[in-house]
Amino acid sequence: MDSKNQKTNWLQKHLMPVAAKLGQNTGLISLRDGITLAMPLIIVGSFFMIISSFPIHGWIDWLARNGILFWNCF
Repeated sequence: MDSKNQKTNWLQKHLMPVAAKLGQNTGLISLRDGITLAMPLIIVGSFFMIISSFPIHGWIDWLARNGILFWNCF
């Protein structure tokens, strides 16, 4: 257990100040917030991409017949 405590103390002594400074950087904060705001849109878009390109021909034909699959019409 002593070795684990030494590693933890070393991390807190040497890496925590660097992590704290990076956490206060306004550029990194804005990048983090932008990614956080975009993530729901990325997840929803990915879900619809999976639905539209499901690798079963019957599914793709059904999407095309119902007008849901637009890119296959061209």
